[in-house]
Amino acid sequence: DDNTEMHKICWNNNLNSKFAQNSSGRSGNYTNEGLDHLNSNIIMGLDKTNQLLREPFMSYYMQLDKLIYEADAILFIGYGFNDLHLNNAFSFIRYDKEKTRKVVVIDYASDNEDGLSFRSDAWSFGLLQTLPSNAYQMGAETTSLPQPVSFFKKRNILEKSKNKDLPLAIWYNGFIEACKNPDKILKELL
Repeated sequence: DDNTEMHKICWNNNLNSKFAQNSSGRSGNYTNEGLDHLNSNIIMGLDKTNQLLREPFMSYYMQLDKLIYEADAILFIGYGFNDLHLNNAFSFIRYDKEKTRKVVVIDYASDNEDGLSFRSDAWSFGLLQTLPSNAYQMGAETTSLPQPVSFFKKRNILEKSKNKDLPLAIWYNGFIEACKNPDKILKELL
C-alpha cells in the first residue's frame, strides 16, 4: 500500500473494490506561487490555470486543444464564457486562415435582453472575447434591424452573423427548446 498515492485522482473500473472513503488528511498540490489546491476530480475556484497543470486534467486540456483544432463546427451549450483558461483554448479559431469553423451557442436569455449588438453584459463580453466576431453584424435573416432576444425566442430562430468568415449563431430559448428544434441547430453546424 503506497500512501503517497492515497489521494491520487484515478479511474476505478471496479466500484466493489476497496477504496478510501475518508477525506481527512487530504494531500494537496502546491504551486510555485505558494497556493495550495486539494486533490479533486473537478476544477473549481480560483487559479484554474495552475489546477490544469496536474493530471488527469493536463491530458484532458491537451486533448481539448487537439479536438478544437480538428473541429469543423463547435457547439456550446449553457457556457457562460467566464473561464479564461477555456476561453483562450477557443479564441484562436477565428484567426485560423486554414479553416472556418461554424459556431452555435445554445443558452437561455430573458425576453427583455437585447440581441448581441446591444448587449454589454459579462456573458456577451466573454463570448466576443472567446469567439471574436462583430456584434453589429448579428441579427435575423428577415430584417436588417437589431432585435431583442424576445424576437428570436418567439420565432424559435437563432440570431446569426451576417459575416460568412465568422459564422456564429445563438439560440436564446434554452436547451429544452433547442432539443425540440434540432433541425434549426444542425443547419447552422453543417
